[in-house]
Amino acid sequence: MYEHDILLSEIAEPEDYVSVGATEESNDDGIESFAGTDFVDELYTNGGELDEHGVSVPVEVQATNKDDFKVDHSKGSFKMKPENFISRTSAPDFDAAQALEMFQRRYTIDYGRKASGSRAANPEDRYFPIFHLDMVGIVGRPLCPITRRSGFFDNVTFTLRYWHSSYAGKHLTANLPFDIRNRTFRIATAASREVWFIVMHPMESQMDDLSGSHGQRRQRQKASRQSSAFERHHSKTLAEYIVEVFTDSELLGEGVEPSWGLNDRRTSILSYDKWTTFQTLFMANWKTFSENHSYDRFWVDNEPAFHTYDCGANIEIEVNEELKDLPMETRLRSESEDENDSDSDSDPDSEIEPEPEPEPEPELASELDPGEPGSETESEHSSELEASGLDAVDDHENSHGDHRDGTVSGGEAPTEGNPAGPENSHNIYQEHLYSGGLEHLRTELEKKYNIDNIDQISYALAADVNCIERTSSNRSSFQQGDVDNGTLSLLADRCALVRHFGGLKGFTFYPLAFHPRYGNFSSPHPPPFLNDICLVMRHNMSYRNNGAEDVLSFGYFHAYSNIKRTIRHSPEDLLPARGIATGALTLPPSEAKQRGYISARQQRLLRTLAGEQTPDQPSLTMPFAREGHRIRAAMSQEQVAFRMEQVVTVRPSKLERGHRHFFSVLHPIFQLMRFFLKEKRAYNTVLRSFLPSVFPTILCSFAKLFELGLAEMHRRFLARAEKGLDLALSEAVAVLDRLGNYCFTGDTRVLMTTVFRPLLTTESLKSYAWPYVSATMLDFRGSSGKLDIVRWPRTKDEEHKPILLHIASLEYHYGRVVAANCHSRVWFGQLGAEDIRHVGSAIKFLGKVIRGFWVPQMVAFMTHQLRIHFNQGARSGRDPAEHIRRSERFGTVLDAWEQSEKPFSSRQFDKLFSGTADDIEPMPLPPPSRSNKARSDFASEIYEACLKGDETAIQAIASKNATWPSMLGEAIRHTREESVTAREWVDAIANQMAEAGIDWVPGYYCKRLTSRRIIQLERVQLSERPAVVLTGPPDSLKRAAMEAELRMAAGGEPAAKRSRKRKINIGCEVPITKQGCAQLNVFQYVEWIDDQRQLNVNQHRIRIT
Repeated sequence: MYEHDILLSEIAEPEDYVSVGATEESNDDGIESFAGTDFVDELYTNGGELDEHGVSVPVEVQATNKDDFKVDHSKGSFKMKPENFISRTSAPDFDAAQALEMFQRRYTIDYGRKASGSRAANPEDRYFPIFHLDMVGIVGRPLCPITRRSGFFDNVTFTLRYWHSSYAGKHLTANLPFDIRNRTFRIATAASREVWFIVMHPMESQMDDLSGSHGQRRQRQKASRQSSAFERHHSKTLAEYIVEVFTDSELLGEGVEPSWGLNDRRTSILSYDKWTTFQTLFMANWKTFSENHSYDRFWVDNEPAFHTYDCGANIEIEVNEELKDLPMETRLRSESEDENDSDSDSDPDSEIEPEPEPEPEPELASELDPGEPGSETESEHSSELEASGLDAVDDHENSHGDHRDGTVSGGEAPTEGNPAGPENSHNIYQEHLYSGGLEHLRTELEKKYNIDNIDQISYALAADVNCIERTSSNRSSFQQGDVDNGTLSLLADRCALVRHFGGLKGFTFYPLAFHPRYGNFSSPHPPPFLNDICLVMRHNMSYRNNGAEDVLSFGYFHAYSNIKRTIRHSPEDLLPARGIATGALTLPPSEAKQRGYISARQQRLLRTLAGEQTPDQPSLTMPFAREGHRIRAAMSQEQVAFRMEQVVTVRPSKLERGHRHFFSVLHPIFQLMRFFLKEKRAYNTVLRSFLPSVFPTILCSFAKLFELGLAEMHRRFLARAEKGLDLALSEAVAVLDRLGNYCFTGDTRVLMTTVFRPLLTTESLKSYAWPYVSATMLDFRGSSGKLDIVRWPRTKDEEHKPILLHIASLEYHYGRVVAANCHSRVWFGQLGAEDIRHVGSAIKFLGKVIRGFWVPQMVAFMTHQLRIHFNQGARSGRDPAEHIRRSERFGTVLDAWEQSEKPFSSRQFDKLFSGTADDIEPMPLPPPSRSNKARSDFASEIYEACLKGDETAIQAIASKNATWPSMLGEAIRHTREESVTAREWVDAIANQMAEAGIDWVPGYYCKRLTSRRIIQLERVQLSERPAVVLTGPPDSLKRAAMEAELRMAAGGEPAAKRSRKRKINIGCEVPITKQGCAQLNVFQYVEWIDDQRQLNVNQHRIRIT
């Protein structure tokens, strides 16, 4: 998984529980409130700078030759030896001032130099691979339960609280033939760590989007995983169905009540038998559910399947003596089979001769007597297999062959139509090699899962390569410390990888400790040194299954230092990758206190930054200090191995009946283990060895730099009380946070090149291997930072807004609204943006806000709410065909409205709800209630709400995640009254809304925006002479001349007539107090009405004649 992928539950608490049947109004606009840092960074970066794996291409790759990853000491101000750097940062008197000073000096450092004990991996050294199974993932077939009833002691925790969690099984999605965006629903977690999802598979294959580069396509796949959860209205419908399944008599006592709904915190612990019952009932009743909801094409065009995966299980696989003697696998297809058959031209009517019996496979032949195919040895082995393997599976199957468990097991004994023999026996899958953890895993999989109902199984075999130096070389006194006892740490050498892959393409490199040459790497396919054995295994697996394609495939390969696992057991475990310091220190406390949940979240981040989770030992939980502590602990245990992981995928649905068992699924593991045990020279050519006293110790030294630097920023934050850090120090915190992330992960996506290039950091990382930050651009050594705002990078659009790193982290931790508030406050308050000095500037600014933000965000709100209302109101006794027709009509009308140029015009309103504009069928929704309001009154409401920043008032005019109120509010508050008066602001808002074609807006109910009420704004009658806007600054000669010209023009024209209000004289005072007068005048009023009607008729007749 990517280093910075964090579950949504870690970022924000789920919404409060809402009953499924609740109908209260919601101002939800369907826009995600929280976003990752790279999503925000995409606003400022060019998407074309991606490699073929979807990672932004580092500048050193774009601008250098393949052999040029050396540290250039000639351009630095001082050459620092790694030994001296480690000693300096370990000194007791090393403080925060020295740490910040080092960031702003142009040092050069090379921890891979030979003088420090580094060298290319020596084949003569001793290598000891230790094997683990790091990931297991299962994809079920649609409409099939994948577990089985058994006495297996296990349980699952069912809950609807985490339904929105992202689907993190990237190795599973890589083999799925469809995009999983808005298709997953997390439903349970097993006691044995597996996470369970319901995934909607399309019934018809989707056409792949092949646009863009390979890297951009991988970025789209990653974005799909991050937004994989169901849309909310679909998730509500599915939750109702799931709760309904639990009302069955077999599940009635499991604690799941009809009141359960999305985000409900309640849980139910189910035994595996009950979990299997749920899966079976869920799939058995799905057809009825789909027919009842056929009005929504989502349920008609897709079918559910169960997915489960466990990442990071790290099951150890023992190496037995049989495995050490295992020969390399060779092709099963003999050369004679590859040649043309000499009898192929025989008479087609001749009698077909029976085919000879297949020859034993190489693995099996080595175990049989060569001269006697039917020898006693074979018989003994077959009987042993029957007792240990097939009988066990058959007994399990016969006792659980109920329909509720799906189809029968694929591990059944051979039948008449599929005779037993060497080609379908478990012999060829070498079950004698299973031992320890692998045998336990195979047994567990057989007991828990029905392989016939599984579409694909993926797992990752990990080899931890430990290296011990064979002969001690001549080392300095520094190199002969207690840390190095012959153990060597390994890293990938980028130059060697370029030679091995034949260029820079084919792999992605992740530098460690800022060195451009040494680190980790990954590839979407097996690297060349492993690819040959993988091709042979794929061929043999296809050959055993009558030539079936893609039965076995090898996907993602990842090679990394085990230090990564030490400091990052799970994606959310690496504190430097979570932007904690930026989220805690760059939001002013005065801003956070405006919302209680924002303040609580900031306080939680501040406690984490200070290490208050462990008050007695803060370094155990403080970012960067914690990482340094873990690295030292790993070194003390000599846990500095280099791990290589290969993902394997097997598709049981394509296996022949005789081979459909978990022996065949796990069989590729043995040849991969054999490769790492015996073919060490093949893979150590891409590695480089280091003394542990240099690497990973240097990581601890860099961690100390960041720890002290951010601790100083925390001290300044507390000293400034409510004001918080200024702009320069906020950007400094963001820069240090991102550099710390890059130091431990090597992920270039956190280094936004548009900012780090002018800071000269990019060049320093490329040439000097040092995290230098130019003091002329950003100086954070003093108590008040200095930022060169003139040269600071800005967006390339016409607004030229500054690109602020800390805003992205604020959005990540607090949401879009808070980030927009802070950005607007900085933009208008500290940078003097937009320069609103007169009405003309205000009008121009309002035009951008209304057209660029108000309209699209309000369209998103209306679309989201209308879809919800349509799905809520669609359940009735209508014919399914009628439901589908209305649904298609709804989608067509809504899509057309979204794409219209002026969606809030009166014409578009008629098309959307009444259908009167083009005499077409109206929207299949009841029209909303209407009310009228003067345009100026509505503009006044917007002005007052934005000026005061009152959250309650803003909720009545904007949706939950709208950002335009904060932008407008900051602009109004930072504009002087003498430049633009309140009346001018209101008039400008009204005029710009009219110019944008806004004739109606969503109303509000209980002070919250709603789509069920509409406010019709009075239409603007355009006069023959348009209103003139005074654009000159107040008290300027230009504005005085314009005012004089208007007065002279007005003096030469006749005064406009005042419209007289028509009145009715009823002959007495109002209110009427006398009964007679009332009766008389009522009759007089009726006679007057009749006279007026007759007069109008006569005038009409005269015109006709």
